[in-house]
Amino acid sequence: MSQDKGATGSDAGWENTQSNKSFNKNERWEGKSDSEVKTNIEQRNERRKTEKEFQNYNKPPKTYDGPLASVKVLNWVGNKIGQSKFAKDTNLKNRTFFTDKVLSKKGVYSGGKTLSKTEFQSLSLEKQNEIYSGFMSDRMSGKTDAYGNPIGGNRRETISHTLADGTKTTKEVWMGGNDGGQEMTQAQVTKQTEDAMAADKKKDQANEEQADYSKKKRLSVKSSRSLFANEGGRGFFN
Repeated sequence: MSQDKGATGSDAGWENTQSNKSFNKNERWEGKSDSEVKTNIEQRNERRKTEKEFQNYNKPPKTYDGPLASVKVLNWVGNKIGQSKFAKDTNLKNRTFFTDKVLSKKGVYSGGKTLSKTEFQSLSLEKQNEIYSGFMSDRMSGKTDAYGNPIGGNRRETISHTLADGTKTTKEVWMGGNDGGQEMTQAQVTKQTEDAMAADKKKDQANEEQADYSKKKRLSVKSSRSLFANEGGRGFFN
């Protein structure tokens, strides 16, 4: 997996416009030119635009051919279900979690390798949906958790095969897994997403509280040292 530098959220790939050492004496300017900054902004805005297109994408309902009235009813029902508020909301929630959490934190496994968020964003919407469909299929089959990590004893393996003409091919297959694995419904998968989001939020809050506590502790120690070190300060000995 390639490692992206910089932010991993909506600003993934966006870097500061100048080095933090650019104004040191006798040091060359290491910042970006106006044209480079403009290009970065345009690229960032384009990434945000394509990300929104992916998040809001709704797969067209399956259609059935035939002159029978029952076929028409099936098409009407399928369209109603696919365009319902519930379907759109759950679709958006799962896709947003995928872009903001899965891609930003660990990337997505596809084609024998893990794609970073930047690599995924560089693909066409059609290819992105193809990868996402496989990701969700593994989740709904109970092979992976909300982040795409194998669970229940499942594991990915690559099998090599040599054809009659000597050409070597490889194929990825799922191995292991507990017997009697249960398929998950769309509602269950969405509940799994919501639980993962809640756990992430709780973890982030705990990290923020710990960081805030550490900061206050450092400031307290620094203040105490300053008080005893300055002449006239409480505890100063001449």
